[in-house]
Amino acid sequence: MEGSRGAASGPILRTEGLTMRFGGLTAVNNVSVSVERGEIRAIIGPNGAGKSTLFNCITGVLRPTSGRIFLNDENIAGLMPDEASHRGLARSYQITNILPGATVLENVRVAAQSRRHAWNMLRDRRSFPDLIDKARAVLQAVGLTEQEDELAANLSHGAQRNLEIGIALADHRHRGARHGGGDGARQDHHRAALRRGAGRGHTSPDPGQRPRAGGVPQGLMLTLTDVHTYYGKSHILHGVSLEVRAGEVVGLLGRNGVGKSTTLKTVMGLVRPSEGRVTFEGREIGGMASHRVAHLGIAWVPEDRRIFRLLTVMENLRTGLDRPGVTEARRAELLDKVYASFPVLAERRNQAGGTLSGGEQQMLAIARAMMLEPKIILLDEPTEGLMPRMVGQISEIISVLHRDRVAILLVEQNVPLTLEASDRVYIMEKGVVRHHAPAADLRANHAVIHQYLGV
Repeated sequence: MEGSRGAASGPILRTEGLTMRFGGLTAVNNVSVSVERGEIRAIIGPNGAGKSTLFNCITGVLRPTSGRIFLNDENIAGLMPDEASHRGLARSYQITNILPGATVLENVRVAAQSRRHAWNMLRDRRSFPDLIDKARAVLQAVGLTEQEDELAANLSHGAQRNLEIGIALADHRHRGARHGGGDGARQDHHRAALRRGAGRGHTSPDPGQRPRAGGVPQGLMLTLTDVHTYYGKSHILHGVSLEVRAGEVVGLLGRNGVGKSTTLKTVMGLVRPSEGRVTFEGREIGGMASHRVAHLGIAWVPEDRRIFRLLTVMENLRTGLDRPGVTEARRAELLDKVYASFPVLAERRNQAGGTLSGGEQQMLAIARAMMLEPKIILLDEPTEGLMPRMVGQISEIISVLHRDRVAILLVEQNVPLTLEASDRVYIMEKGVVRHHAPAADLRANHAVIHQYLGV
């Protein structure tokens, strides 16, 4: 650890013996780290190692049990998050934390205005031209210039991650703490990945009748036919058609922003299609309320997990268990099955969901969906931010669900996992299904994957 060097040359951020306990659980134990000025320092470790808790202590979300945190040689341990922010400490989050109802430009402008000007509800934003210029410069830096007037909620997940970085950069005095979660270490690399061009291809005929070894049930369960979806004036889905059969695992691949998550939200009733049909077991469900869709046997695991952070693991699971017609014996069976699949949830059953690691929260989100005994699960980016061992565990859970004849529509960026777990795969580009084929064919034909995904 650096000693008594001056603020101009010493570490800008350092912790000394930082410890955080949740009852009898020690999440962070005597951690001492330092970050020099202008340095990029990475914190790595398996899920549950305490990385998020360390960030939460440093940024004031949690008050550490013991230890000290120095920013520019000032001990900020125990400060509230806004107080830490005003001292120049910014962060991004593992799960994006933006203003969804504001435009991209407004998100960044508000971040700059909160630090540079006193708030005045009677003053128009155009009275702060320096803020607009600053915000646009930040958007250019993170590759979002062309989307400045778009609602933040309508951005792809990858673009929302870039926006969150832009919010942290809105004031040049900020010193950032970035929660990676597998999203890329450097801003220029992250931006370049989002800007890579996609090869154009031809739509192939639907191979849905072709089963893989072991057979796929022939009965149609979920069908989308020529579905068009808008966010405001933004046309997101352009005539998407796909189908999932009973007990089948179908993968949905594509770059960030092509409409994969919107497809799942359209099925779930969170977005109403403007054209086309969505049917489940022969019943029209396009635009149906989400709770009614769920009652039909469709479960959704969103990319941001959406667990109840203040409820315990057991209480989160009970939101799916405590429903009419489920006997105590069946509840016990379902819990035993989930705990066998996710042993860590059994160990943490009385722990608040918000104190779990990112990987454990993902397990809880999947387990909660399993409690509903659904006919089909819509899985949105289940392996995002997970270490390799947990990625393998998610793959095993998909296999277990497949053996139990639960259909899965899987949205993933992990191409090898998707090709291994799926019966068939659809590839999307710019809101359109460009290619679909049996997963076995795609595993043997890397040229198609490279053409559409660049991997």
